[in-house]
This record gives sequence, structure tokens and C-alpha cells, in this order.
Amino acid sequence: MKTEQIMTRDLNGVAIRQNHKTGFFNANDLLDLYNRTNKKRVEMTEYLRSKQFKEFKEEVLKDVLQNTENLHVCLTPTAS
Repeated sequence: MKTEQIMTRDLNGVAIRQNHKTGFFNANDLLDLYNRTNKKRVEMTEYLRSKQFKEFKEEVLKDVLQNTENLHVCLTPTAS
């Protein structure tokens, strides 16, 4: 198993972290970039409490429960 690397990309002066294996970008970094470039500040908790996220979460959980043989859990540490 190869060690995953977190690459840092500079976008408009903000460091955006990206996992080299999955290609996923750090959502907190992207939100920070958004908040630095827009007048209206947005918090991640707003999205997590939204109806759209709750519906998305329910669909993902349904899919995961139906396909447990391919289940992979990803735990990511919080950035401080």
C-alpha cells in the first residue's frame, strides 16, 4: 500500500490541499477561498444543515447499505 500524499496548490493566494490518490480537494480550503473572494461569508455548518445535504446524505447512505461488500471508510483529520 502506497502512502497517500497531500499536495498543496496555490489558488489566488490560498493554499488548497488535494489528495493525490483520490484527487479530492479539501472542502474547508475551497470554502476559505470562496469567503476571501466574496462579500457574503458562508459557513460549512450552513451547508451541513441544509435540506440539500440531508437529502444527499440519505441517498449516499442508502447506496452504501445496499453495496456493503465494496464499503471503504475514509477518516480525515481536522485541520487546525
